[in-house]
Amino acid sequence: MPVKILVVGSLNMDLVATVEALPQVGETLTGKRFDTYPGGKGANQAVAAARMGASVAMLGAVGSEDYGRRLLDGLTLDDIDVSGVAVLPGVPTGTALITVSADGHNTIIVIPGANGAVQPADLDAAADAFEACEVVVLQLELPMAAVVRAAALARSLGKKVVLNPAPFQPMPQTLISLVDVLVVNEIEGLQLSGLGGGLNDNAQAGTGPHHEEVMDALVAQGYPVVLMTLGAEGVLYTGEGLSGHVPAATVKAVDTTAAGDTFTGTFAAFWPEVGLERAVALAVEAAGIAVTRPGAQTSIPYRRELSVVGDRD
Repeated sequence: MPVKILVVGSLNMDLVATVEALPQVGETLTGKRFDTYPGGKGANQAVAAARMGASVAMLGAVGSEDYGRRLLDGLTLDDIDVSGVAVLPGVPTGTALITVSADGHNTIIVIPGANGAVQPADLDAAADAFEACEVVVLQLELPMAAVVRAAALARSLGKKVVLNPAPFQPMPQTLISLVDVLVVNEIEGLQLSGLGGGLNDNAQAGTGPHHEEVMDALVAQGYPVVLMTLGAEGVLYTGEGLSGHVPAATVKAVDTTAAGDTFTGTFAAFWPEVGLERAVALAVEAAGIAVTRPGAQTSIPYRRELSVVGDRD
């Protein structure tokens, strides 16, 4: 039976400018191309989970204009249940303005639009969707009150909660206490841990916290499982009595936009099925494939593309 996942999160249309190098402050550049791609951290993670074989439903909101219709149509093509996504007349669909350089790095500005209209009462009205799932996946592109309510509903019904706290913002203790799995990148991990400074800058200077110190600090805050993605260096994990590092394959990155979302959605799809270590390894492989392709949802691979089958032996 496929794992049943509920994603409560954002849906955005990504407006992507491809350039040779990311612009400096005040600099005007001529871009190489412009594209629109379906995105939003919540929707990306839903697509990743669905393409890995999970049964996925999504809660969120879009506007009633063309962007909203395109986002819902795209999710439907991946067999994602969008009956819980509200269509709000007169409210714009969320958008993300993304600049991608030739080496695959990016800058992103998110404009919430309809995502910002999701309220705790909307989640209470969708209690059946929480009842029907095994894992609830959350990010921070919805209002914090809605995220906290979603986590509380999940916990009250005995569901597992996977949180990707991006874009970063301080989190209330009430949310921390409701999370089963925390998925962060190295900068988010450093921000949440309270250890300060930039990991890359500190590494170059030979100062600052090591990754393991950041992981320990997050565990001390009360997260049962912590996963920290390190880009080309792979992923550190700790929890369930296990700790380790899964290296990433060496690939030529084209666009890293949805790499973290691919990892999170893939992990959520496999975790109940194959356990922590194997789920992390499969998620690392999926994210490595995603960075070799342009766009957000367009870059996310399917289960059949993974070299190691995710089923239990």
